[in-house]
Amino acid sequence: MALNTHIKKTERTQTHILRSHLKELEKQEQIKPKSSRRKEITNIRAKLNEMKTEKQYKRYMKQKGGLK
Repeated sequence: MALNTHIKKTERTQTHILRSHLKELEKQEQIKPKSSRRKEITNIRAKLNEMKTEKQYKRYMKQKGGLK
């Protein structure tokens, strides 16, 4: 149980860090656009979407397993 709590806390922290970094990059992009920055923004968004999808899949599988 403690391991699951640690994993969830780590995922939340990682998500928060990525979102904060994304927000900062978007601010900088509005002030002074750069192609490398746009690429990094795209990569961060892709990573956040991947994490969200993985979380939804885990939740679905947990619910499905609970029905058996």
